[in-house]
Amino acid sequence: MQILLNINENHILEPQNETLAKLAKVNGVLFPGGDGDYLEYGSMSLEFVQDPRHTKMFNWLGEEAFLFENYNMTYNAHHQGMNPEKFKSDKGLSEIFHHTAISYMPDGRPFVASVESDKYPFFGTQFHPEKAARVYREDLYIDHSWLSINLNKHFAEYFVYQTRQNPNNYGTYSETQRDIIQNYDLIVSDQWFDTVYVFKQF
Repeated sequence: MQILLNINENHILEPQNETLAKLAKVNGVLFPGGDGDYLEYGSMSLEFVQDPRHTKMFNWLGEEAFLFENYNMTYNAHHQGMNPEKFKSDKGLSEIFHHTAISYMPDGRPFVASVESDKYPFFGTQFHPEKAARVYREDLYIDHSWLSINLNKHFAEYFVYQTRQNPNNYGTYSETQRDIIQNYDLIVSDQWFDTVYVFKQF
């Protein structure tokens, strides 16, 4: 987490390989060890613990945000999660984040579904918004309704909006072209990730 705080506070723009290496270390830090076994995969609804219209991540949706409470549109694919009470009692998490929504396991156990920070442009979801429009395996039970696809794409749009707040510039058009993802090999698959880009080296 300190890595992300440093990058944010000092407006650091690093070479791609250095950033990827640091993010690899960060992956899994927010929920270390989780809080026991949770649903492997399935679509769920949200229960907001804060009015979504007063959050950073959901407020663009206005009243439509509440549709996430009415339909099972958030696709979860994970083995571990964080109990809301444990989340609030964890000093390292609660000093930076607060949770804005929860979901429930079939056995009734709640887990944190979305978080954000009041101090930093840090946001997170336990669910996978990208799956609704990208993964069509029948056995994964993803909601592919038009409503689900359009509401879930909000998170991608909000992510891009946040990146545009960064004043750093990657470089000229020509300098940017050598690092765009289209330069890497693409594997199209009917397996878990649908499409996979292969980074041969960092």
